[in-house]
Amino acid sequence: YARSDAGLVAYAVHFQGQSNAVFPSGGALAGFAEGAQRITDAHAEIGRLATAFANGVNAVQAAGDDLLGNNGAPMFAIGDPASQLTLVLDDPRGIAAATTGAGVRDNSNLAGFETLRSSGRFEEGVSSLATANAAALSARTTVAEAQSAMRDSAIAERTAAVGVNIDEEAVDLIRFQQAYQASTRVIQVARETLQSILDIR
Repeated sequence: YARSDAGLVAYAVHFQGQSNAVFPSGGALAGFAEGAQRITDAHAEIGRLATAFANGVNAVQAAGDDLLGNNGAPMFAIGDPASQLTLVLDDPRGIAAATTGAGVRDNSNLAGFETLRSSGRFEEGVSSLATANAAALSARTTVAEAQSAMRDSAIAERTAAVGVNIDEEAVDLIRFQQAYQASTRVIQVARETLQSILDIR
């Protein structure tokens, strides 16, 4: 078992100096590998969305002037991983609302943020990612429940076919014991009767 820096899971069998990769097609091992793959893919997608968002916002900032008439400074710094965004512009006067050279009373550059929100589709990307993972989890849960039901049914069938019910066996044992005692009594009475007949002279 090995986990990469990205979080992916891999399996290998080592025997007599030989190593062979193993790719489970079902069960818990396949579930661990698939879960790790989904988490890694989700991290990559979140990183892509975060990078695109930060670069887009910073580009809109760079296209305008802030309240002091300066060119807009970057609003976000992209971290490592990219999903770790840092807000580097904490002064609201630094928002580049005005188009470059239009003066501090202009706010036409703000439309760039709205355009970025629509074209970037960042909220839609996050919602799609969450929905896809929720759907995958629901599907796997349904399969797991169905397989558990089939397993329980198979165990019940096997138990019914070859299993031993202790309560039923105890009742049968008592019944057979009583039958044996009754048979013993019948034999004893028959022996006594036969002996009585033989004793008549």
